[in-house]
Amino acid sequence: PPEMTFTGGNGDVERHNTEMIVGGDPETWHHVARVTDSSISEQILYLDGEEVARKAGATLQDRGNPMRIGDNPDARNRNWLGKVDDVAIWGRALAPFEIADIWNNGDGKSIEEMLGLAIPFEFTSIIYNAEEDGFKLEWNSKPNKTYALYFSETLEEFDADIDDSIESQGETTVYPSGDEWLQNPLEGAPRLFFRIEENQ
Repeated sequence: PPEMTFTGGNGDVERHNTEMIVGGDPETWHHVARVTDSSISEQILYLDGEEVARKAGATLQDRGNPMRIGDNPDARNRNWLGKVDDVAIWGRALAPFEIADIWNNGDGKSIEEMLGLAIPFEFTSIIYNAEEDGFKLEWNSKPNKTYALYFSETLEEFDADIDDSIESQGETTVYPSGDEWLQNPLEGAPRLFFRIEENQ
């Protein structure tokens, strides 16, 4: 059956592995949580709200490596084969009941909803027209608001704006409207990201 391993350690601290088995249909979503509790020096793994593995000797350290999800900062291209969604990193060790509440028998809220951080709007459609080399964007909006549209090639900086005064069309806004297409702002770029912000 599929297996997951959480690994920690560096040149000064012995490598620390904790493994768990994930059975069932590989297309089924699971909730996975790892707790490193420095007060008892233990690492605990939870699968779908239940503890499934525990190992002593875990420690927390300051590291110079970047945080990566689905990749190994020490040995690149050892990628996660699967899908990852709704990731959160907490500043303390969560209690078992808190992890069970997040899972909530498979009906838990997203981390954003739990913390009251859910975004008020999002893109609902992005269409690319290859003949026009242009885009048409749609998002859920609020009446009587204006929006600013930004783009980026890296997801790190969205300094370049396309239009900083797009008038809302009601509960849904389409840009550009009508038969027009937004010309590709990064012609020839291998990737392109958009961000929409509500003007205050």
